[in-house]
Amino acid sequence: MADTNPPGSLFVGDGVLMKGTMQVPGLASVDGKLQGQLTADVIAIQSNGSIDGNTTANHIKVAGSLTDTTVANKTLVVESSGVIAGSITYTEIEIKKGGSLQDRKSTRLNSSHAN
Repeated sequence: MADTNPPGSLFVGDGVLMKGTMQVPGLASVDGKLQGQLTADVIAIQSNGSIDGNTTANHIKVAGSLTDTTVANKTLVVESSGVIAGSITYTEIEIKKGGSLQDRKSTRLNSSHAN
């Protein structure tokens, strides 16, 4: 079977529970459940996916659920089915109709300080 996943990527499939600390140099795509700490260049949480923990990336797209502490150094996109709860830090944010922020604290980064 050919490897179709780009090097430096993480894919958590539907029905999979992953716990721990992950550092991903590329894309982290979550369609299952992830608990812990995730750092990546790009994080994409699919509609069935959820992350509970500290999440940091340049670009984050949420169609599922994301709870605890979220830091999007560049862009944060909340899709219509997406829910984010907890502390949220971002440079740019887009919330599509139906998307939800249930934050305790939101902080907008100055774009000159973003990576």
